[in-house]
Amino acid sequence: MTRTKIIAVVLLLAAVGGGIAGWFAFQRAKPVPFEKAAWATAEAEGRGRMVDDLLVSQRWSELDRPQVVQLLGKPDDDGPSSVRYNVGHAGGGGVPMSLSRSLTIEFDPQGRVLTAFVHD
Repeated sequence: MTRTKIIAVVLLLAAVGGGIAGWFAFQRAKPVPFEKAAWATAEAEGRGRMVDDLLVSQRWSELDRPQVVQLLGKPDDDGPSSVRYNVGHAGGGGVPMSLSRSLTIEFDPQGRVLTAFVHD
């Protein structure tokens, strides 16, 4: 085989390998529907795949603090007017926790949900 053909084969194999790796990374980070049981056993990265669906599927204004904890379990951070759950990074796949996102739920003085949002 000539040098040019060897280089072409190596580049082709690298492109195919990169495409396959990209497909697997996409599948790992693909959003999934929120499921209470799955959320309860998931690590932050798994929760991150469910959080977008969770935000749009819940009627947050109808919930109070005990109902939120019943739905999502013990929070990672429990403050006087809010709770926080680690939800991993949107991209998933080995992103350092310093780049992770959190689901924050804020409560009014009566303990009803004011807002729920995700932030870095």
